Amino acid sequence: MQGETPELISVDRSKFTLKDIKVWKEILKGNFLVLLSSWIVWRFSMRLAQPYRSPFIINVLGGSATIIGLMSSVSSIIRFLIFIPGGYIADKWGRKNIISIMTFFMASSYLFYVFAADWRWAFIASIVSAAAGIYMPALRAMTADSLKPEYRGIGFTLQSYMPSIPAIFSPTIGAILIQIYGFETGVRFAFTLQFISGMTAAMIRILFLKETLTVKQPEETSITMAIKDLFKTLKEIPKEIWCILVAAFIGRLGQTVGQYRILYYTQIKGLDVFSWGLILTISSAISIILGIIIGYMIDKYGRRRMSLILSIAFILSTLLFINAYDFYTFLIAVSAITVTRSGISAGLRTLQADLTPRRLRGRINAVGLMLSQLILIPIGYIAGAGYEVNPITPFTIDIAFAALTTILLLTIIKEPEKIYY
Repeated sequence: MQGETPELISVDRSKFTLKDIKVWKEILKGNFLVLLSSWIVWRFSMRLAQPYRSPFIINVLGGSATIIGLMSSVSSIIRFLIFIPGGYIADKWGRKNIISIMTFFMASSYLFYVFAADWRWAFIASIVSAAAGIYMPALRAMTADSLKPEYRGIGFTLQSYMPSIPAIFSPTIGAILIQIYGFETGVRFAFTLQFISGMTAAMIRILFLKETLTVKQPEETSITMAIKDLFKTLKEIPKEIWCILVAAFIGRLGQTVGQYRILYYTQIKGLDVFSWGLILTISSAISIILGIIIGYMIDKYGRRRMSLILSIAFILSTLLFINAYDFYTFLIAVSAITVTRSGISAGLRTLQADLTPRRLRGRINAVGLMLSQLILIPIGYIAGAGYEVNPITPFTIDIAFAALTTILLLTIIKEPEKIYY
């Protein structure tokens, strides 16, 4: 990463305050506002259907926890392969087109759940969704490009929490749909709404996003060139960014582990689906309020310090979840897990953006996503098969990686004095 010094700047955090209207004007504009709007539209319906996906696959489509784990592993293999060209395209051809087009394909994957006859349809849906994820390196790069360095912490936190504001009541509404129409019809209806809102989000992106990368006339390219370019990028990544990419894996575990929480709550602890929907609704409201405060603290007090505190709190929260015994202890545990996981992810993503030149953000984001998918290939299956042997297996995996994050933050990852614009 030589020759990038002009992009490096120093940031004065002492004057940073959320009371300053200028802060909000600098954050909520342009591409970031467009992306935020698309996430808000989509998140509402996602939270209707996704919390009930695992029992839908098992109880309606005839699957099992092991099959869910296998689906996760296969999806990770696909994402691992497509992130190579995805990162290359993001940095060579630009961000906007791949984000907009592949969002349509991502939304289309939910139709397979609407018409699913057995678990194989859900398997196909997960494959289509994983392949459409080729746009993720571009999406991450565009998000970082669209935020000024001094506002990245609060920006990434708003990305996590603001779309959840209209979705606060979605899990409870999903549970009500299940009570009114029955489990099967209620979940299928929820996935229909997810498809419609996904298409709407795609239209918002294709109409209003602006390219953030100055793109020369596209060169003739091939997968071989993309792979060669990837290996060249690998040589340029310093040790500290490698450690951040590994530490940030705890954020990627959320979806893999999360799909077993409702099974643990209903099958192992014997509690009902409706109360689980209430837990997700209440915990979302709590996490939004605390999350915005945490985002402010990430920018005010430093990315590393806050990520370290949150990683320790995450371990304690997961231990509480494993040992929870009623609605209220699960509510506290789920709320704490949601807040701390999102906070860690925001802190480490901000650190990564601070240390990465703009010209390499797409490819380094691709490397990080590929690394996480490579780890998820065995972890996805182990979590599912392990759940059937010992139901706490997915959650102990969470604790192990959170401990690794804590160690890396204590020993190697440091707060940079100067950051890239």
